[in-house]
Amino acid sequence: TEDFNVGKGLMQGDPLSPFLFLIVAEGLTDLMRSAVDRSRFHGYKVSNNISFHTLQIADDTIFVGEGN
Repeated sequence: TEDFNVGKGLMQGDPLSPFLFLIVAEGLTDLMRSAVDRSRFHGYKVSNNISFHTLQIADDTIFVGEGN
């Protein structure tokens, strides 16, 4: 992709910051779910029928798994 200049942004503490974070976090989670559904990324298998690929808490996101 091409570089782009950031013209405006939100200051720390801006009331819109949590909403912007949620929009980005949801989009990122959807991309990961899509990669898992297409077998492009494999989450961590806990048992035969339980696995996970994304851990999110507060403003932290951790991707767990193995790519191919």
